[in-house]
Amino acid sequence: METLFNDGNTAKAMLSKLKIYNENAMLDDIRNQAESDPHFHWGGGSNVLIISDSALGRALGLLIYLSVIADFKSVRFCQDIDQIEEYLNSTTPDIIIFVGMPDNIKNYHAIHMAQKVNKHVMVAMCDFLDDIIESECRLFGIRYAFSSYKPIKDGLLYLRQAFDDNKKYYRQID
Repeated sequence: METLFNDGNTAKAMLSKLKIYNENAMLDDIRNQAESDPHFHWGGGSNVLIISDSALGRALGLLIYLSVIADFKSVRFCQDIDQIEEYLNSTTPDIIIFVGMPDNIKNYHAIHMAQKVNKHVMVAMCDFLDDIIESECRLFGIRYAFSSYKPIKDGLLYLRQAFDDNKKYYRQID
């Protein structure tokens, strides 16, 4: 009797290993960028919340990069809604960055929770920019997105411009 391996478990396991490998490689790449990029004089007094349950290497890399390179008051990483609620009970974010499209859609609830304490909070997505991410951003009202596959310095420049744009946007509607 011949055993057929066609249930997809092998493929799922291989994809999972490749994802972990890719995230670890991206974390190492972002750490190297944090070591070599010059200090970026922006962000003083601002609180940044990074949310990810799917792209952990990129999220941790972004946490390290923003903590080392920029002048933010605080940079925090949360993986789930419980951690997000705990953070929002003690800190008001100025910027929320979703890294990778969340596996748990409840994580998007952070946007509404944060807007209760800071209606002008800027929300951005950091991921591979494609039609799926564009659709996801539209669906959840995320106005800004930057590529996690380009140098993080480029993303930081984009964030600064988006933050200024966000301020102008809310001045117009207030």
